[in-house]
Parts: sequence; structure tokens; C-alpha cells
Amino acid sequence: MANPLKGEMQCEVGNVVYTLFYDWDALCSIEKELGTPIGKLGINSTDIAQWSASSARIVFWYGLRKHHKNLTLQQAGDMIAEIGGLTKMIPILNLALGLAFPEIRKAQEENENPTMPGRAIG
Repeated sequence: MANPLKGEMQCEVGNVVYTLFYDWDALCSIEKELGTPIGKLGINSTDIAQWSASSARIVFWYGLRKHHKNLTLQQAGDMIAEIGGLTKMIPILNLALGLAFPEIRKAQEENENPTMPGRAIG
């Protein structure tokens, strides 16, 4: 069972429940693979034009890898198709990635400027 307090989220594909989890390893791997910072992926954007099919597939796959090591990149793509494509997948990715950055998500929901953890203020 996924633990949202740890940043985990469940995602059902067909009749199978998967756990998405974006730890630092997954986030760094996504940035390296896509050649772009996580913050430029359109997190919290409902505009699917900000996402490419290949970036959504990579982000989804890396989120699955912690708990589902045997899934391939192609299988992740097949799962996106089964879910209903980018239109259905992007909100799932936004929610799951938001769990990796709860302080930013909270600030966005409150329309505030977030204070990044580990950054000196003063």
C-alpha cells in the first residue's frame, strides 16, 4: 500500500495497482534522461502541451521503478495507453510529482511564494 506521507501514490492500470514514488534517485535520473530540470516539466499544469509523450513515459517509468523494478520503459508506455493517454496520465503524474515536493505544492495551492528547504533566509 502506498504511503502518501512518504511521497508514494497508487495508480491503477487495468486491475493492477502500482505504486509511484519519486525519490531523489528517480528525480535525478529523470533530469539526466530528459536533459531538463524537473521544474520545467509542467508540474501542476493541466496543459498537456507542456508535456511530450516521451517525457511523460520516462517520468512515469522512473516513478514506478522503486517498487516495480521489472517493468520496462515500453511497458510503462503501454500502461499510459491503457490508462487513456496523455490526457489521463498528466494529472496522475502531477499529483505523484507533487508528493515529492509537498512544500511547493502547498504554496501553489495557497498562491504563495514557496520557501525552498535548505535555503538561507535573511
